[in-house]
Amino acid sequence: MQDFFSNIVANDWLRAAGGLLSLIVLAWMANIVTRRVFLGFVHKLMSRTRSTWDDRLFERRVFHQLASVAPALVVYVGIDWALSIGDSASAGRGRQ
Repeated sequence: MQDFFSNIVANDWLRAAGGLLSLIVLAWMANIVTRRVFLGFVHKLMSRTRSTWDDRLFERRVFHQLASVAPALVVYVGIDWALSIGDSASAGRGRQ
């Protein structure tokens, strides 16, 4: 079993595929959590207000679209890690 994992780590393509699969799962989980927690909180908050403009925003699904930002942020932040390119590639982009 240890040889199996050492072969995966040694193979760049398998390491990148595993990283991308992990990133996809994390983005999917972020999507589920955001939609359940964030939209539940917003809906509960809007039902307590007297104003109607926030109800219209919720009816137009503005906050549902805003919830789609979370998985995109997970992918944006995690792509360096997922592809195992780390410091060697980020050094060329001005990060330190």
